[in-house]
Amino acid sequence: MDERIREKQRLRVQILEVMYGAVDGSTNAVVSRTALSEHFGIELRALSYEIDFLFGEHLLGFHGPQGLTLTHEGIREVEEMRARPDEATQHFLALNVLNIGSMVDSQINQASPSASQAAGSALSPTAHAEQILEAVEKMENLDLQKRTELLDTAHRLLDLLRATTS
Repeated sequence: MDERIREKQRLRVQILEVMYGAVDGSTNAVVSRTALSEHFGIELRALSYEIDFLFGEHLLGFHGPQGLTLTHEGIREVEEMRARPDEATQHFLALNVLNIGSMVDSQINQASPSASQAAGSALSPTAHAEQILEAVEKMENLDLQKRTELLDTAHRLLDLLRATTS
């Protein structure tokens, strides 16, 4: 699927999720377009295209010139997405949204057209193998046979790495 389309769908799902949270699943509560625009940090004009799409799908309703309401269909859509996040709904593909307030040194990257990510490790492969061996040695909850197999494998890996780096 085109990344631009995927971004539009993500934003539409997020709009529904924010609306649902703001109105506590009610069809009577109203949220202003301006509040949504400020929440997402998006110009009102750009957000209006997605709002109009959700209105066309009968997921959002209008209340006056600036007000938005979540329709009964919109509530059902959000609840269906939440109940089965790995399955498509009538309107959206399965989207797994991970919402984290703040994170440092993460290997998770927010998808956007200009996003990029590089990861590395300051440890050598041998150092990683030594850490694995230490972790296996500390595993007391494994039965003796499994623990012995894991220890043998970790020792073999460490021996192979030491032989190739020397």
